[in-house]
Amino acid sequence: MRAAGLAPDAHACTALLTSLARARMTATARRVFDEMGLAGVAMNTHVYNAMLHVCLKAGDAARAEALMTKMDAAGVPLDLFSFNTAIALYVRKGMQYEAMCVRDRMANDGVEADIVTWNTVIHGMCKEGRMKEAAQLHRDMVAAGVEPDMVTYTTLVDGYCRAGDVGEAMKLRGAMEGRGMLPGVAMYNAIIRKLCEDGKMKEVNGLLSEMDERKVQADHVTCNTLINSYSKKGDMPSACKVKKRMMESGLQLDQFTYKALIHGFSKAKQLDEAKEALFEMMGADFHPIIVYFHGSSMASTRRTAQMQCYSFLMSF
Repeated sequence: MRAAGLAPDAHACTALLTSLARARMTATARRVFDEMGLAGVAMNTHVYNAMLHVCLKAGDAARAEALMTKMDAAGVPLDLFSFNTAIALYVRKGMQYEAMCVRDRMANDGVEADIVTWNTVIHGMCKEGRMKEAAQLHRDMVAAGVEPDMVTYTTLVDGYCRAGDVGEAMKLRGAMEGRGMLPGVAMYNAIIRKLCEDGKMKEVNGLLSEMDERKVQADHVTCNTLINSYSKKGDMPSACKVKKRMMESGLQLDQFTYKALIHGFSKAKQLDEAKEALFEMMGADFHPIIVYFHGSSMASTRRTAQMQCYSFLMSF
C-alpha cells in the first residue's frame, strides 16, 4: 500500500489482523498492530477487536488485558465482541474470576450479555466442576430473558456427568426435551461416557437404541467410549461389534480405538488378536508415543516404536 502511495486505514488493517489471527501468525500480527500505531492509523473498536482475537488464538491473557486498558485510556469503547472475546480467553485459561469480572463490567457499561456470553461463563464453571455456580448462571440467564440453546444444555449435562451427578443431568435433559429440543450426539456422548464409567451398560444400550430411533448418528467419541468400556471389562466380542459398526458407518478407526482394542485383547489373553490390532494400527500409520501392550509400555520415536513393537510381537 505504501509503495503505491496509499496510507493504510483502519478497515484494511482490521482485515489483515483478522487474517493473521486465523493463520495463527501471532508475532506478525503484533508487529503489524504496532506499526499501525506508528503510522498514525486511527485505532477504533474493530481494530482492537481483531487484536483481541489474536490474543485469544495465542492464549495471551496478559496482552489482552493490556489492550483493554489501552482502549480505556484512548476512549475506545468495548463492544459485545470485545467482551465475549476477553471472556472466552479467560475461560480457556481457567481464569473464571477474571471472566466473571468482565461479565460484570459488561452490565456496568450497558452492554447486554448474549447467548455466547452466557454459554462461555457456564462452560467455565462446568469445566472446573463448579456446578452450583453453573446452575445459578443458568437461572440468571433465563431471568435475563436469554433462552438457553442446545450448547447451554449440552454444556450443563456434560458438567453434571463429569461431576458424577447423572440424575441431575437426566433431569436437565428432560427439561430440555420438554421445551421441544432433542439431544444431539454430544449430549448422548456425555451421558454414555458416565454410564460406561459406572458400568451401567443396560442404560447405555437403552440410549443407543434411542439414538437409532431418533436418527442420531454415533460418532468417533460414541464408538471409542463403548470400545474402551467393553475392553476394560474384557468383553471383546462386544468391543469388536462396535468396531464393525464403526467401519460399516464409514467412521475411520483412530489411535484411541486401537489402543483400547490392544489393551482389551491383551487383558483377555487373546494375544493373536492383540498382535493383529497392533499391526493394523501400524498399517494405518498410527504410532502413538506410548503404546500400552500386555501391561508394558514402550516410549520412543515413530521408527523406534515400530521396531520395538515388531520385536515384541515376534517374541510370542
